[in-house]
Amino acid sequence: MPKASGRLLLITVFLFLVDNAALGADAMRLAFSSFSATNAGFFTAIEEKLFERRGIDLTHVYIASSSVVREVDLATLSGEIAMRAYHQGAKNLVIVGTQLDKFTFSLYTRPEIKTPQDLRGKILGVSRFGGSLDISLRYGLQQVGLDPKRDNITVVQAGGMPEIMAGLTAGKLDGAMLLSVYAFRGKELGFRELLDLGTLDVSFPQGVTLTTREFLRDKRDLAKRFMAGYLDGVDLFLKNPRAGKKALAKFTGVKEERFLDADYAQYSEKYLNKSMATEPRMLSIVFDRIGVAPGDEREKIFKGLVDNSILAEAKTLRAAR
Repeated sequence: MPKASGRLLLITVFLFLVDNAALGADAMRLAFSSFSATNAGFFTAIEEKLFERRGIDLTHVYIASSSVVREVDLATLSGEIAMRAYHQGAKNLVIVGTQLDKFTFSLYTRPEIKTPQDLRGKILGVSRFGGSLDISLRYGLQQVGLDPKRDNITVVQAGGMPEIMAGLTAGKLDGAMLLSVYAFRGKELGFRELLDLGTLDVSFPQGVTLTTREFLRDKRDLAKRFMAGYLDGVDLFLKNPRAGKKALAKFTGVKEERFLDADYAQYSEKYLNKSMATEPRMLSIVFDRIGVAPGDEREKIFKGLVDNSILAEAKTLRAAR
């Protein structure tokens, strides 16, 4: 990765704690990098006021994945961004949970592209280089024996999901990585689902919850109650489809009932990491991508970056109610 991009990733995930003294001890700020079903548990907890029941005054904000995150206590984002930043020196960062431990994207192509080998010489769209769509596409191509450079496959940055979809329908792209409602619409428009990354037997930290060591040191009880609130939310999402789809509709903007039904089914049955725990296997692909060889260095990074103890305490708190 170019040095400039590495510095950007490092800047992206540096978290600066809010001075909560004026706001009350239990005020918190949570940053979302996307309003997708990846964060279904958080959305349900917010919509149903489950954090308030845990004594938390939660404010949530949106930050673009390439923006500087300031004045938040926690953030949800790609685990690769967090790990790259930690590997490059941001040792105060801590992953306290992984809400999504697999790819949720599919490669959709023009209907005449019937096999992966037909992708040679074609143009494929992702949101941005180094993002989750790009990572999953390159990994998927590798799994079917293809290499973009060797096989003359052009990968382009096509913008956000609406822009990617527009490029696909206008014929400017031969294929693109799609997710959620856009994947459903792509299928309805006749595009072929050539590769479903979610069916691969592979782990990837597509969505993690990140904070700092300072926050865990100074406000551990608050962090524990926050994680308990998330678990309350994901539990309600899974057990109450009506509440879950209501939250998805509000935060993702998806209103069509058929798309909400499909989105809910996918995330409740296939994608969400219901335990929220972060395991070493989930980070293997990222270690490969950043050039950390298997062995003691991986174990050292994992132990330094990941802290599952807050999650364990949150589960104990919930069991005691």
